[in-house]
Amino acid sequence: MMAMSQTRPWVTFLAVLGFIGAGIMVLGGLAMVFAAPAGMPGGALLGLIYIIPAVLYAVGSNILYRYRASIASLQAGYGVEALENALEHQKSFWRFTGLTSAVVLGIYMLGIVVAVIVAAM
Repeated sequence: MMAMSQTRPWVTFLAVLGFIGAGIMVLGGLAMVFAAPAGMPGGALLGLIYIIPAVLYAVGSNILYRYRASIASLQAGYGVEALENALEHQKSFWRFTGLTSAVVLGIYMLGIVVAVIVAAM
C-alpha cells in the first residue's frame, strides 16, 4: 500500500494537468470553429477535429482521478475492496491508453497510405 500512497500525488497532478489540457484544447478548437472565415469551412472542420483528442484527454484524466480516489479510500483503511477498486481503475486507465494509442497509430498509418497514393497521382 505504501507504494500506491506515494503515487497518489503524481496521479492527482497528471489528472489535473489532463483536465486543464483538455479544456485548453476545447477552447482552441472552438476558437478555430468561430474564427474560420465563412468561405473556408476547413478551419471550422479542423477545430471540430481538434476537440476529439480533448475529449479523449478528459476521459483518461477522469479514469486517473477515480484511481486517485480509490487510493485515498485504501489509505483510509477500507481494505481489500478498496485495493481491488484502485487496481481496477489503474487497469482501466492502461487499457484506455493502449487502445487509444493503437487507434491513433492506425489513423497515422492510414494517413501515410493516403498521402502516398495522392502523391503518386
